[in-house]
Amino acid sequence: MTPYFSLILPIYNVAPYLKRCIDSILSQNFKDYEIILVDDGSTDDSPQICDAYAESLSNVRVIHKVNGGLSSARNAGLEIAEGQYIWWIDSDDWIEPGALEQLYIASCEKTPDIVKFHYFRVEHEPNEVPSNAEPGEYIGNEAVDVLLQKAFFTTGKYLLSACFHIYRRAFLANAHVCFDSERAVGSEDYLFNLSLLPMAKSVFVLSKPLYSYFLRNGSLTQTYKKDLYERYVCLHNTLSKIYQTEDVLDRHQSGLSFFFVWHLVRGTCMTQEYQLLQGYDAKEGRKQVRKMLSSKELQSALTRCDKRSLSRKQKAMLLAMKLKMEWFFYYLFVIKPKVAN
Repeated sequence: MTPYFSLILPIYNVAPYLKRCIDSILSQNFKDYEIILVDDGSTDDSPQICDAYAESLSNVRVIHKVNGGLSSARNAGLEIAEGQYIWWIDSDDWIEPGALEQLYIASCEKTPDIVKFHYFRVEHEPNEVPSNAEPGEYIGNEAVDVLLQKAFFTTGKYLLSACFHIYRRAFLANAHVCFDSERAVGSEDYLFNLSLLPMAKSVFVLSKPLYSYFLRNGSLTQTYKKDLYERYVCLHNTLSKIYQTEDVLDRHQSGLSFFFVWHLVRGTCMTQEYQLLQGYDAKEGRKQVRKMLSSKELQSALTRCDKRSLSRKQKAMLLAMKLKMEWFFYYLFVIKPKVAN
């Protein structure tokens, strides 16, 4: 019998956390699901843990594959999934009690293409992180466009992680969308969700935290990501092609350009270049920012940005980008914080 949910867990060297994740699923009161454990070439005890669950439970399947990264593992799980809805769950996180029942209630009657929900961010204590998408049902292109605009203009508050959504499997099959590696596009989740939203005919938003995201070691660590700007250019170009194919580019080009300029370049790339990361020269960071500001991709996107709702400060920053004023951003990101402290 076809399960209602396929819960796909990409797994790579997470032995200390894996049982907690799987057990959070097994303890759910809603039982119509399958678990697909995708061992992505782990070198710790994760493969043995996976096999033990599969041997004892009929609704647990295991894939052992050569290491290919998160996107590769997610795609491998999707290829064999049989459930009506897909939920990708990172194997060092867990799902909340009653999550599957709440998702079943939200999806069973009208079968939306996507269901979106809140999550807990867990470091020392769990803190709920809500999405700024209003709860309720979004039907038709115009309604779903409201969500896409939120994703473009308030990216961090909208929540674009695949783990905070479930997806109707038939919708994914018709959309022909899978995960691209972040090594190519900077963020597999950004590309995945921003590709799917214009294709969705219905989205349901729940105002409940159903997922717990665990910050390992109690703090966030950051390493320098080489060629991040080039990866984001690839992400932007890929989305533009998809939107053109779906005949929605004219409707969303200004928002997509804003997302690229404001969130990806200013908010992520520049932040990285101006931070003193281990093994990275600050002078090289300034050089990379100047290179970004001079790129034809950024300068072209700046001309297409929707600036109507921006504050004076935001407009000033976009003008500084247009004029390639690297010193302006060096002051904002480096000098000003030092003076404030």
